[in-house]
Amino acid sequence: MATIGSVACAVHARGKMAIDVASEIARAVSASPPERVDDLTNLLRQTLPICPGQNFNVVIDALDEVSNPAEARAIIHEIALPLVETCADLRIQIVIGTRRYDAQGNLLDELPRGYEIIDLDDPRYFDITDLVSYALASLRLVGDERVDNPYRDDTVALPLAEHIAKLSDRNFFIAGLIARTHGLHDQQAATPHEITSSYATDTLRTYIHQLPQVGEMPAEVALAALSFAEEPGFTAELWSIAINTLYEIDISPQKLSHFARSSGANFITEVNSEHSIATFHIAHQVLNECLREVRGRIAMPVEDESRLTKAFISLGESVGWANAPLYLLRCLPAHAQRAGMIDALLTNDNYLCHADLRQLRPFMDLARSPEAQAKARLLSQESGITDAPPSLRATMLASPREESLVDVDLPISNQTRSALRYWTERDSLYGHEDGVNAVCAFTLDNQTLLATTSDDKSIRIWSTEAAV
Repeated sequence: MATIGSVACAVHARGKMAIDVASEIARAVSASPPERVDDLTNLLRQTLPICPGQNFNVVIDALDEVSNPAEARAIIHEIALPLVETCADLRIQIVIGTRRYDAQGNLLDELPRGYEIIDLDDPRYFDITDLVSYALASLRLVGDERVDNPYRDDTVALPLAEHIAKLSDRNFFIAGLIARTHGLHDQQAATPHEITSSYATDTLRTYIHQLPQVGEMPAEVALAALSFAEEPGFTAELWSIAINTLYEIDISPQKLSHFARSSGANFITEVNSEHSIATFHIAHQVLNECLREVRGRIAMPVEDESRLTKAFISLGESVGWANAPLYLLRCLPAHAQRAGMIDALLTNDNYLCHADLRQLRPFMDLARSPEAQAKARLLSQESGITDAPPSLRATMLASPREESLVDVDLPISNQTRSALRYWTERDSLYGHEDGVNAVCAFTLDNQTLLATTSDDKSIRIWSTEAAV
């Protein structure tokens, strides 16, 4: 068990990429975020002081819940292993919390032999007295004590804590919820035989029903809408839109922020982004699944995701994708995939010019219409498009069989637009050895040509029919 003050850096990796994890570790030593993941080791060497007898302990939790399986493996091979293997003199120690499997296989197989693996599902690592102690502390609301709490007496509280631990089937989260519910609301101490439900959903719903309303809206509605959020979570504005979309209830973002920081705080995690914009998501997967199950009794999940996807696309169009919330640029593909609406993103060039294409790529095989499939192929072929600025993406996305480039609201000359439409087939053109930073069209001997400049300090001339 970690003692107070022994953890120098704790990272909850759910929904994050390897560079996000590296940046949080860097911030723990007051260093600037690394530009690349593999810069972290040298960065710590330059910043972290050597303190005799003092370890630099890092905890990375929820590795299996990162943005995608490739990022999980990058965290292992480009962050965790290099730090423990090359920085022993800095006394760096890393603990990784993860389920055994993710969508790509066994994560533990990525670790070389010699590293200690503690399987918390192994009975050897479970001690019922730990769970009883946790239930007892939750009954007493340790850290946020109630003056009239009826569980201050051991002879009353301990038998109930033991019973709750037994009902919880070794689940600390459920034990804490049951115990905290009684600690918060009981005026007289309950007896063990009064607590008979061992179902997580019943426990969760009971607790939620006792939360104060958010304005005129039940807390369960606010939490159910939030359960649809991808990491890093909805902003208060997006949360408000989700509630209106799913329940046709208007609630201000300000009221939701207040709820998240008060009565809803036990269930909600708040994250402040690099732009100091707060985002919110459900803190526990068990609760998330419970809320989605309850919502599923009212509406089909695919219908809900379709409504949300349409609402978010409408928001992006109304404010302009250049000004859209970062959540939409990064997380909209996950909603669209569950709604069966990937085509709506692939055929929207304005969205593609600004979106985080790394999050869209895993779903491009789901394209159904010929137009969407063509755009998916183009995105797969275009090297460098992921990191290209919007104006350059617009040029790269131009298709000879479509007028889509005309609709893209970006500064591209009409001559360049016309030249791009002459192509009869879209191919990837090779020649530059670095990123292209400018393109323009011109006429020579009655032939329309394209000129491109690159960070490799070269200028190349291209035919609209074939590279020259």
